[in-house]
Amino acid sequence: MKQAILKALSTARYEYEIYDWNYGSEISTLLGKSISFCEESLEEYINDALLQDKRIISITDFSTERGRNILKAKFTVETIFGEIQEEIEVNI
Repeated sequence: MKQAILKALSTARYEYEIYDWNYGSEISTLLGKSISFCEESLEEYINDALLQDKRIISITDFSTERGRNILKAKFTVETIFGEIQEEIEVNI
């Protein structure tokens, strides 16, 4: 599951014909946007990307941390197999 989560978050949605349009994330579109917009949108983009997988029940405990040019997100992914703690860094 950890690998499936990382793959879904790191694959840009709509860029690869091999994947269905529901697969991947739009996180890469945050580059160059304001930090406030990124903070507002990141949770939605992560939920949208991960909840396409039927093994994932929900994403909880979402928090962000600002860096100079990055936004770090920490969250818990509740799956049919149990909980997984995840974090990603997004360049903005």
